[in-house]
Amino acid sequence: MKAHDEIAKIFKFLLATDDAQRATFYRDPKFTIKATRTAKPRANCRYESFIVTVGQPNYAERKFIKDCQKAGEPFPVRDVQLKAFPKKRTIPLTRLKRLARKAKAGKRLARAEVRSLAAAALAAA
Repeated sequence: MKAHDEIAKIFKFLLATDDAQRATFYRDPKFTIKATRTAKPRANCRYESFIVTVGQPNYAERKFIKDCQKAGEPFPVRDVQLKAFPKKRTIPLTRLKRLARKAKAGKRLARAEVRSLAAAALAAA
């Protein structure tokens, strides 16, 4: 399979899913092809931009290759590996309760604490 066919295969997988940030194809232990979205797609966005990386694997990819070789997976690896966008962090409920008690007691809140309470109130509504 030619490199441009493999790149087309990677883009097909990446465009099929909105929550995937990166698609990686492992051609052999010393050569990978990777396509990465530069931003998370939105509903009103008319275009998407990608970065294509062709060449030697990085540290995390080398670790994955070692694990594949231990498991006896032949190269090229059958499946294109997808990596999702990181999940958004949420404020723990215990911290919100503590801030609410502090506000009720009339103590002064820092700006970041006020923003946290306001964001929680908007999320609850």
